[in-house]
Amino acid sequence: MSSLSRGLEILEFVASNQAKGVAYPQILSYTGFPASSCFRVLKELTELNYLNFDEETRKYHVSMKMAGIGASVTRENNMSKLLHPYLEKLREESNKTCNLGVMNKDSGMFLDVLYSHNNAIKLLSQVGAPFPLHCTAMGKVLLAHTTQMKRDKILSGELRPLTDRTITQRSILEKQLAQVLIDGYASEHEESTRGIHCFSAPIFDYQKVNVAAVSMACPYFEFEIPGEPERIIALVKRYAAEMSEALGYQAN
Repeated sequence: MSSLSRGLEILEFVASNQAKGVAYPQILSYTGFPASSCFRVLKELTELNYLNFDEETRKYHVSMKMAGIGASVTRENNMSKLLHPYLEKLREESNKTCNLGVMNKDSGMFLDVLYSHNNAIKLLSQVGAPFPLHCTAMGKVLLAHTTQMKRDKILSGELRPLTDRTITQRSILEKQLAQVLIDGYASEHEESTRGIHCFSAPIFDYQKVNVAAVSMACPYFEFEIPGEPERIIALVKRYAAEMSEALGYQAN
């Protein structure tokens, strides 16, 4: 059994006895691990702040770091379930590929993906997959609404080009992000995938915090239909507003 497997088994055992805590002999007895490797894994889990050790009771408890990870997963799962019907309606009304995304450390993450029924072009997006922040419409929305410190960190890092149209100049991106806050939406034109245009708008919760973004993607030839860009922008902004209201957001 690997150290990772042993660590996960210990975490699960301690979590199931969180109220009272678990002493080292109990963990040793339950897992049956060799004493030396069991102690080493416990030491590492404690140093990494996944477990807390109470010197008084000599017992281990799951830390707030683990609680935070669990709460984050639960929150995002609940949000995905709550907003999925809105994403379905947006897909049906627009007949475009529609996505829901959140920020995950230094990148974005797809929370929900619904493909257009008849588009021949298929994006590589899938639930749980990461996406870059600097060259996607959802990424620009999330970057525009994050903290200045977080934005500086992303924009000062590697801005890898995915196509020949990817914008990698920080000064240009900063102007775009400022415009996102004014317009209420972001756009991307073949910057992450050749032949695809994408529009995105922010989703806010009851605390007026940007917690997600919704986007619509379409092939370049649909984008060239007169009036289609305006229709797409209006739709994505309207559904973003409805999703925000579903999360308790009030504009005033």
